[in-house]
Amino acid sequence: MNYEASKQLTDARFKRLVDVQRTIFEEMLSVLKTAYQLKHAKGGQK
Repeated sequence: MNYEASKQLTDARFKRLVDVQRTIFEEMLSVLKTAYQLKHAKGGQK
């Protein structure tokens, strides 16, 4: 099951599948997205 399909699950089904509450999972995603953007930020010669 992908992330898009998991959005349609109820909170109880989501927790059973992922073993983490949806709110905590959303926080983890936001941290990962921020870290990914920082790591892959376009650099360049200054």
